[in-house]
Amino acid sequence: MGLNVNINNWLKGALIERIREIIPYAGSGSDWVHMPDYGGEKKGTWQSNRYIQIYDGRSEINGWIHYEYLGGYVCLHLEGEYAGKKYIRQSRELKRRSREYDDLKWLAPESHCISCIIKEEVTDVNDLIHKLRRLVDIFDDSLKELYGEGSSIFRELQGKYTLHHEPGVSDTSCDEVSIHSLGIAGLFDLPLSIPDYQRIYCWEKRQIESLWDSLSALSKKTHYHLGTIILQHRGGKYEIVDGQQRLVTLSLILWGLGYDGNIPLLNERFRNNDAIKHIKNAKAVITTLLRSLRDNSMLDAVLSSLLFSVIIINGDNLDLGYTFFSNQNSKGVKLTDYDLLKAHHLRYIQSEPQAVHLANNWTKLTKKEDDGTMPAEQSLGRHVYRLRKLLHKDDFNENGHYVRDEFQSAPIMIDVPPFGERFDFFEPIQGGSHFFAFVGHFNDRYKAFRVLPQVTTLRDKFGRRHKVYATLAETILFAYYLKFGTQYLSEALFCIMAKLAEHRFLKVRALELQVQQYAIESNLVQAVQFSTSPTFFLASAIGSILTSVTDYDINDGIRWDFYKKMCEMFASFDDVTVADIAKRIENEYR
Repeated sequence: MGLNVNINNWLKGALIERIREIIPYAGSGSDWVHMPDYGGEKKGTWQSNRYIQIYDGRSEINGWIHYEYLGGYVCLHLEGEYAGKKYIRQSRELKRRSREYDDLKWLAPESHCISCIIKEEVTDVNDLIHKLRRLVDIFDDSLKELYGEGSSIFRELQGKYTLHHEPGVSDTSCDEVSIHSLGIAGLFDLPLSIPDYQRIYCWEKRQIESLWDSLSALSKKTHYHLGTIILQHRGGKYEIVDGQQRLVTLSLILWGLGYDGNIPLLNERFRNNDAIKHIKNAKAVITTLLRSLRDNSMLDAVLSSLLFSVIIINGDNLDLGYTFFSNQNSKGVKLTDYDLLKAHHLRYIQSEPQAVHLANNWTKLTKKEDDGTMPAEQSLGRHVYRLRKLLHKDDFNENGHYVRDEFQSAPIMIDVPPFGERFDFFEPIQGGSHFFAFVGHFNDRYKAFRVLPQVTTLRDKFGRRHKVYATLAETILFAYYLKFGTQYLSEALFCIMAKLAEHRFLKVRALELQVQQYAIESNLVQAVQFSTSPTFFLASAIGSILTSVTDYDINDGIRWDFYKKMCEMFASFDDVTVADIAKRIENEYR
């Protein structure tokens, strides 16, 4: 056995075979029993100057966990990392399970060791064997369960998942939509994935704890429905249309509880920094919650009683997926047209690193600012959209999925590549990387545009009571800025507002559709696009203004207020240098 030659022969002979009787899985060779010699015996005690360590020969139990005779007592030792924070839940569970045994005592933990002893000292070899057998009977099964490779509870929140068999609902219906009632095993047997257009994982502590509380209250005897999950089945994957936040959180909880079935979302890679931060936070929250558990009852209840209504959309009809999402979603955030555009254009990207880069940039472009506004919503979704409609004299319909429909990729001739990086607002939309660059270009231009004094004054004076005129004027002024920059921008704003004022002064009531139609018929956007310099636009716009303010009866409140706002705005401009326009401002608004 490789024991120290100075150990008394009677001790070696008495222990080795008898230990094998009570610990048959103990290893062979010299590594399972360690009995160093301290150089003599201490009077009045039975071999109390020696220690005997008995290691587990099984591969799933580490040598840092062992039974030991030390200082006259038989004990269980948890040493090294097993005495640290990483395994604190296991050691607490071990203590809980041994509370009923009055002959045991857990000693105050040390930095490197946690010990449980049998209170009475060992008197002889027979007593040593008896007490050792006692510890084995109490702790052996629990040690294997809590610390072995096949342990079923308190696993770390990390790992990989592999789908071992075909999912049970695959091809169960030839219909475009099929509906299923699935438990955890059935749902997680599907190769679930998170599509690129989905929002990032963003649950905070409050939402995680709310789901935990719901799961903690489950009973094996009754079923509990955790809402609707909407999946889109295509390309061998089941993409999550609705339910990502719940399913990601549930995956982490199940892994922590030790569920040994399929957990497909553990294979998902979260590349967005905000998503990674929230995943780390979720792991920390769940780790804390797991410490309150005492047994496997929560996992058993979840597996036996939790049910989902699962809607599966078969094929590539993303519109159908969106329709179900917007009708059924109750816990997540609805997908916007910007989410759907992201998904649409990422399909054209063949390089995964490029797709990841563009997806991260898109998240920044569509992230709301501190005031709750999204620049892309203002630049692309309002001004560029309107300019495209105005140029072609099309009606606007700013309802439904108008942004998505406008900015999906245009039809092309497959044999002819769509060359060009001009970024004109009116150009056909190229699928893929060009679209993301297109949006980024106009987003950057709009950020510079929106802080110009002409724009901020327009919003300040007209943004509330006369908003429909103000936003249209801003759109047309944005077209001018895109082409000519800030040259004669105040004069351009006067021309635009003076033309729109004709409609305002003529109408007691100004309906939005009527104002939009008037803007279309004014041809102001066409004048911008067909002008090769500011002078041609200003001359064309001034020539289209057929009346002056004195031609209208504007004594009523709404039109008089509009006139006063015009006076206030142009009185604040001191950079008007075009004589004809300066004279008009002086005669009509000062």
